[in-house]
Amino acid sequence: MPGRDGRWFRVGFWLGLGGTAAWLTLHAVLQVSQLLTLILLALFVAIGLEPVVAWLIRHRLRRG
Repeated sequence: MPGRDGRWFRVGFWLGLGGTAAWLTLHAVLQVSQLLTLILLALFVAIGLEPVVAWLIRHRLRRG
């Protein structure tokens, strides 16, 4: 049956394509999660240092 061979090829192709897309999506989510972690850490440090910076500005030190 010549038609059956083509069907298995298409099924294998789409399964391989789906697996590759799932792997790439997972990889992208992991990369974005690392970036979001760094952004949240930077925000936490900036908010934590704000009272010190405000105190230094009140005592005539420039922010820059």
